[in-house]
Amino acid sequence: MTKSILMCAGDGVHARQILVRLIEAGIAPLAIFSEVETNLAATVNAFLRDGLMYWPESIKATANTHSISLIETSNLFSTETKSKMLALSPDYLICGGCGVVPDDLITSMSGRVLNAHPGILPDFRGLDPVLWTLSQRMPVGATLHFVDSNLDSGPIIKTEKLNWQNPSTLTDCRIQCSQLCAELVVKFLSAPQCHIAVEQNSQMGNYYGPFPDELKEGLNSVLAEYHFSEESGNVWGG
Repeated sequence: MTKSILMCAGDGVHARQILVRLIEAGIAPLAIFSEVETNLAATVNAFLRDGLMYWPESIKATANTHSISLIETSNLFSTETKSKMLALSPDYLICGGCGVVPDDLITSMSGRVLNAHPGILPDFRGLDPVLWTLSQRMPVGATLHFVDSNLDSGPIIKTEKLNWQNPSTLTDCRIQCSQLCAELVVKFLSAPQCHIAVEQNSQMGNYYGPFPDELKEGLNSVLAEYHFSEESGNVWGG
């Protein structure tokens, strides 16, 4: 069976969704490495806080329930912590909201570090991809890719457009994108040999920073204009 390690900071919804789906699929990670009591952990904890009703139980509670080793640390990528990860000889490391993975760890894993990005790559790299996608009236989705030394630019394993179930709010839409990310991780780890990663074109795509708070309210009316098409996924207008 494929051996994986889930890396996360704090107790965010992204890592929780991935963990729950891996357990449900019978491919639970052999360990979870979690950065706690840091600024990054606090930021991850606050993300989508208004969507608490959707959240599974905490990382620690889930790990305890399913007897998964949980290693908490104040520095996820310290020399000591990285050594502990590698000592477990994982086939893959999974990013679950853990910040930037250092190059030496990527090299030590021969590039086998996975990131599930809640947006279509290479079009929407960086932060708040769901919001930037909606603002441009483009199809919403998720991309599973290998991590390289740049942000969201590694080889693409699988991309899917979101077939959402009538999201009434931006939070709902973002939660469903997170759930789709978890599904892509499960699909890959269930049969890695069936997937071929494709290099991204470095000349294509765009990077985005934080979406302006003052523009978020206007996205509700944009969201209401989306509908699902079997050919194109969720598309705006028409």
